[in-house]
Amino acid sequence: MPDNGFIFLHRRIKDWGWYTDDDVKSVFLHLLLSASHCDTNWQGVELKAGQLVTGRKSLSILLRKSERRIRTALTKLKTTNEVTIRSTNKYSVVTINNWKGYQSVDQQTVQRATNKRPTRDQQETTINKIDNINKKDKGDRKEIVKESPELIEIRHHYESTFKRKSRSSVAWADNAAYWLTIYTLDEVKQAITIWANYGWVWKGRDGEEPTMSLEILFRTRNKAGKCNYIEALLERGKETVL
Repeated sequence: MPDNGFIFLHRRIKDWGWYTDDDVKSVFLHLLLSASHCDTNWQGVELKAGQLVTGRKSLSILLRKSERRIRTALTKLKTTNEVTIRSTNKYSVVTINNWKGYQSVDQQTVQRATNKRPTRDQQETTINKIDNINKKDKGDRKEIVKESPELIEIRHHYESTFKRKSRSSVAWADNAAYWLTIYTLDEVKQAITIWANYGWVWKGRDGEEPTMSLEILFRTRNKAGKCNYIEALLERGKETVL
């Protein structure tokens, strides 16, 4: 699949019915970026312009979403005839049905846009100015945490479940937003409930559970490397049911 060049994306995509559905939008934009721009052959598979070879598992890994969310997004795209999917036992060929319509553009428009682009020197000068302003003001600014409605709901669920206050921070907000691309809001809240009911996923050397917080729950890495406490808690929940 192509990894260089560019695609055209018209501003009217903001009027698209799925634009506010983040899962569908991210999957569709990934398909647009990954589709072949011309007729080609991929490992013996004949592809037309606007087609690509992919699968739910690979999309799940690339987009950091569960396979269930990928499957739901693809189903929605099929119901509105955005894509057609032909599956085999090894792979799926996805066809973007209106590929030519998405990629048609007036060449004069392209030339005008190219002529208006700032030069590399202008871009670097602007970036350096912004960087210097940021460095100058960094010590005078307090940490500003922007929490989405989902993050606020998670924090409130944690506080009501454990009867304790949580501290909001940029690190927690960034990490929680990352995990929400992989797990649904309900799954994250379920993990917190399992934590409260059945304890943490590991104990300290003295056999006691460490004092935990949302910052630790939503860590993406620990001393051993990458970690996933949410998955561990969900698995613990399954074990208690069994």
